Amino acid sequence: MMKQSSLLLSAGAAALATLATACLPTDTGEETLVQIAIPLVNDQCGVTRATVEITASDINERTANLDVSGDSIAGVIADVPAGPERLVTVTAYGGPYYYNVVYQGSAIVDVTDGATVQASLVLYRNWDNCPATSGSGDIDVLGELDNGTAGGAAVHGQFRFNDAKIAAGVIYFLDAGGDRVRRLDLATQAYLAPLRGTLSPISGFAVASDGATAYVAYEGGRIDAFDTATGTPRLFGVAPSTVSALTVAGSYLFAIEGGNSSYYTSHALYSLATGDRVTSVTGRNSGRDLVYSPVNQRVYFVRGNYDSGIISVPVGATGTIGSESTTPYNGGNSIPGPMRLSANEQYLLVGNGSQYRASDLTYVNSIGLPVIDAAFAGGDTYVISRQGGQYNEGGQTLIRSLDAGRTITGNRIIPGAPLRVFPYATQLVVVSQLGQGHIAARYIDLPL
Repeated sequence: MMKQSSLLLSAGAAALATLATACLPTDTGEETLVQIAIPLVNDQCGVTRATVEITASDINERTANLDVSGDSIAGVIADVPAGPERLVTVTAYGGPYYYNVVYQGSAIVDVTDGATVQASLVLYRNWDNCPATSGSGDIDVLGELDNGTAGGAAVHGQFRFNDAKIAAGVIYFLDAGGDRVRRLDLATQAYLAPLRGTLSPISGFAVASDGATAYVAYEGGRIDAFDTATGTPRLFGVAPSTVSALTVAGSYLFAIEGGNSSYYTSHALYSLATGDRVTSVTGRNSGRDLVYSPVNQRVYFVRGNYDSGIISVPVGATGTIGSESTTPYNGGNSIPGPMRLSANEQYLLVGNGSQYRASDLTYVNSIGLPVIDAAFAGGDTYVISRQGGQYNEGGQTLIRSLDAGRTITGNRIIPGAPLRVFPYATQLVVVSQLGQGHIAARYIDLPL
């Protein structure tokens, strides 16, 4: 089966490549070859060398150097076993350093024994390593649907992932490469126009549960409120210092004012109705992964300073901030992020697989699995972790489902390094990174 993925981007942003896989007979049986042919007619970065890498969950990694001539990149990688979901990544290097990546792109191919399969591949320019030399402009990359079935349909985008949140069927992505928040409409499987900040850089963002308003904070303390229907921003409020993290908490915007690794910050509440800063408390912990529990009327977050732990802060309906609580001493064990609140708001799951009771932050048990992210649906827990790769980069995404008794009831491996997972209707949407700035949001049917 042919599986094709492509990205739509402005002219001059990347070099277009065509990739073909071919199965050729030999005297001893079928030998599978992957042939690479990439024109360099649009090369603006001075490509000097290139490599190809093929990975999949059921084969050993295959790598090869490619030939670079004046007008093309070409080469062959042999002995690729037939099977689904072969992730083919081509990396082109140039510039002053040997390992300076200037273009990179990936394609997912089903290799069929005895058949010739073709797929398209786009190499995306690394603007950090190959910046523009003159002129100016704005490049916005949107995704198209990959109608693959083995790993689930995926929507592709090109941006630098920083964080993501979901509200009312839309995933909001903070783009680390600019002053914008990307938006993926899960129903239409298409990217909406991004929310463009009025300043740069963005220090944090939050989205109302009904999806009607997104709040974007900038270095310096300004906070904008975006009407998500029109994409129009307005000044919402101004903090006395940079807001490093924020979340909607009832009728208020809860903000951590100060750096995300500072020893002490301020916690403040801003009225959603007026934008006024109605109360604040100093000498508080910094943090990340903020989540508000309507059931418990508390904001939870992972402490951001020297010794990570879980912090709980009561938020009153009349605009009050209570005393901080923290996880009791647990034998010196660290409590790494991320942190996710269970569907019934009774438990908190953290990065090492430990679960804590939301009411008093005491340790409950462990699922015994590493957690890059987790989602909760239908009474089950869905955890994504990294399969392969090194130094917390690369690899593939391993999805596991667990029932209420922590029994593993299903698993799935999909291409790309794991980033986030969200429940959506009767599916999961799993966000992974396939290459430099190549983000895929893949729809996975439940149960696994």
